[in-house]
Amino acid sequence: MTFSVDTNTLTEVITRCFDNSMDDRFSESEKLKFLTTGKKLRGYLMNLLTARFDEAVPMLVEANGNLKDINAQLKKKTETIENAAARLQSLNRLVKSLDKLLGAAGAVFL
Repeated sequence: MTFSVDTNTLTEVITRCFDNSMDDRFSESEKLKFLTTGKKLRGYLMNLLTARFDEAVPMLVEANGNLKDINAQLKKKTETIENAAARLQSLNRLVKSLDKLLGAAGAVFL
């Protein structure tokens, strides 16, 4: 049995980043950060769609947990607007954990 990243949730997070990047309730700086992060996550998605792990390694479990957490936070639009800096910081942590995970991916088929 192989394990993989929760790409459905990652897709939702990316969509929310792009939505936020066009939402005028955020500052221009925040919108740019959401756009940049969305593009970075989209790149990771393309590589992670084919990444498979022989076991649920701790980095994979952590990344999938982070995805679920940040997606739940981003779903709460009012809270996201009020706490944009915290959401962007959470997204930055997600990017770092996915970056590490990609580096550890043993079987990536492109």
